[in-house]
Amino acid sequence: MRYISRNNITDETCHSYIAREYTEGEKCTSETKCQACTQNGTCRSQINSKIYSVGNYGTIGTEKQMMNEIYTNGPIACGISVTNEFKSYTS
Repeated sequence: MRYISRNNITDETCHSYIAREYTEGEKCTSETKCQACTQNGTCRSQINSKIYSVGNYGTIGTEKQMMNEIYTNGPIACGISVTNEFKSYTS
């Protein structure tokens, strides 16, 4: 979320696959973020691409805090860290 709030992102229809990453010299510019490429390798800029951002983000930890955040601001994104014991979780 921090990355998105600082850099913005486009949706997946705007990303062309490049078999390189930034550690191999690939630069992440607005052009690489949003271009349409054909099978013969020619690329053109997307004119009407959608750009998304995050207005704010933070960390909350309890179920009650999450419920309050959803009630106050709408949907949240969350993740969990688990151990092997989680495999038997049922409720």
